[in-house]
Amino acid sequence: MKKMTYIFIFCFIQTCLSQNNDRQAATYNVLLGGIGGGIGAIINKKPEVKVGETFLKGFWQGALGGVLIFGSKKLNIEIAKQQSFAWSWPSKIVNAAGTSIVENAASNRNFYDVWHINFGFNHLEIDTREKIKFRYKVRPISLGIMLGTAINSKFEIGRTFASGHVIFSARASNMPRARAIVIGDVIRIRSNLVFDYDIYSHEIIHIFQKNDLIFANSFLNPYKEEWGANSTFGKVTKYFDIEYEYATNGLLFGYEEIISKETTFDNFLESEAEYYSFPSEN
Repeated sequence: MKKMTYIFIFCFIQTCLSQNNDRQAATYNVLLGGIGGGIGAIINKKPEVKVGETFLKGFWQGALGGVLIFGSKKLNIEIAKQQSFAWSWPSKIVNAAGTSIVENAASNRNFYDVWHINFGFNHLEIDTREKIKFRYKVRPISLGIMLGTAINSKFEIGRTFASGHVIFSARASNMPRARAIVIGDVIRIRSNLVFDYDIYSHEIIHIFQKNDLIFANSFLNPYKEEWGANSTFGKVTKYFDIEYEYATNGLLFGYEEIISKETTFDNFLESEAEYYSFPSEN
C-alpha cells in the first residue's frame, strides 16, 4: 500500500507543476528524478544502512539524472529549430544517460553502475560493476506495439534511423482524431505531415515522459529478488526487458485525461510537450 501511495504522489506532482520557463522546467525534472531516486533507494536499501543516508544518496544521484533529462528535452527543441533530426540522436542519448542514472539511484546502486538505451524493441545495457558486461534484451510490449502499428501504416525506415525513434506514417483517413500519436515508443504520423519536424519534436517528448517514470520500475526489485534468477520469471527477464513503465505512464495519461478541464489536450503532459517543441517559446 505504501508503494502505491508513492506512485500516486508522483502522479500528483506531475499534474501540479507547470513549466512556463526553463527554471521551472529544470526544477521539475531535477526534483522528480531526485525524489524518485530517493524513495526507490529506501525501498531497495540494505538493512544496516540508515534511511536518511540512503535517501540522500538516492536523491542527489536521481537529481543528477534529472539534470541530464532536462538537458535532453532542451536538445529536443533543436529538431524543430533546425527542421531536421540532426539533434535527435544526441537528445536520445542524453535522455538515456539521465534515465539510467535515475534508475541506478532508485535501485540503490552507484549512479554509474548500469547504463541502458532503447531503440524500438531493442534494449541495450552496459553493466560496469566488477567487469564490463554487455546485454541485449527484447522488449516484448514494444515489439507487439510495432507489429500492431504496422497494420495500415508505412514504416518510415529512413526517418526511424535518422531520429532514433520508430516512426510509421498513415493516411489521414486512418488517423481521424490526431495529426500524430505516440503508442509506447512508436510515433505514428499522418503521411502528409512527415516533413513537419515540430510534430516530431512534440511526440518525442511524450516518449521521454514515459522515461521520466522509470524509477518506479525499481520499486519492484525486492519482489524480483524473492522470485529469484532460477524461477520462470528470472529466466524470462534474462532475455526480455519487461516495460513496467508503460503501466505507470498509462495510469498517468488516463488520470490526466480525466482531470482535463476542456479537451483531451488540456493537461500537463500536452503542455510540457508543447513547451519543448516550439522553438519560438524557448
